Amino acid sequence: SYQSKTYEDVFPHEVAQLIKSYDMEAFKSFRPIEIEESYKLEDKNYVILSKRSCISLLKGEKIVLAVLRDISERKKLESELQISKARQYEAAR
Repeated sequence: SYQSKTYEDVFPHEVAQLIKSYDMEAFKSFRPIEIEESYKLEDKNYVILSKRSCISLLKGEKIVLAVLRDISERKKLESELQISKARQYEAAR
């Protein structure tokens, strides 16, 4: 549902500008970038892991390939596991 949309179509202005800066960093440095961030969209909180790489095409053009993955559920489960381990540790004491 996000195909052909701009950053501003999807994200609030401040977030869109931040994401653009990440893409420019990958483009200029020509090195992979990995970033984990939290966003609130449409009244829901997300934890997004993004990976960006600059790629040279056959005609010498450069593009930034970005892959974004929603890791909200994983982060929630990791947090619950840490809490459970802390409780088990306290109970064992």
